Amino acid sequence: MTVAVAPYIASAILPRFLSSFLHRYPKIEVMINVVKSMEISGELESGRADVGLSRMPVSHVICKSILQDSVILAAPPSSENESLFSLFQQHRLLINNHPLYWEEILPSIQQTYKGVKTMVVNQVEITKRFIEEGLGMSFLPFSVVEREVKKGKIDAVHFSTFPLPVSNIYVAYRRETEDVLTFIDTLQQFINGVD
Repeated sequence: MTVAVAPYIASAILPRFLSSFLHRYPKIEVMINVVKSMEISGELESGRADVGLSRMPVSHVICKSILQDSVILAAPPSSENESLFSLFQQHRLLINNHPLYWEEILPSIQQTYKGVKTMVVNQVEITKRFIEEGLGMSFLPFSVVEREVKKGKIDAVHFSTFPLPVSNIYVAYRRETEDVLTFIDTLQQFINGVD
């Protein structure tokens, strides 16, 4: 079974999940193909993948959200007590690291915090490292930075200027084979903490 998976999901969720899954189902062969979320539909439609894990809905196949995550303002350490206006003046806003919500967030930020500087960083893992090094801040799903927040490497800053969107992780597939359904059911249990 081939899984087409977005880079962030491949690095943040799959290692822990696959360790458990492969131990539990040693007869299911799994191949991982890391592709951008927007390419997963093509991988499934062409038959190059049996399952897709994406940060955006996948069209022309069966697709459902398996995780809804709150989006937070992630900033360099020691930022939580600074005002939002001060933060937006001091730090660049690292944008375009999520395939969906920046078109919604960015115009409101630019209107509210005049003169905000941005930097396009299209990879979540790079965005996190840049934040840790004090190169900027970003709106990220909480699960992306949860470990870094707990370790004090990144601050989760209270943001109430406007409601933030949620971020989803989607699972998609074309055919309901036994291996595909086992993979999806086990992944859902893992995400829900049932495993």
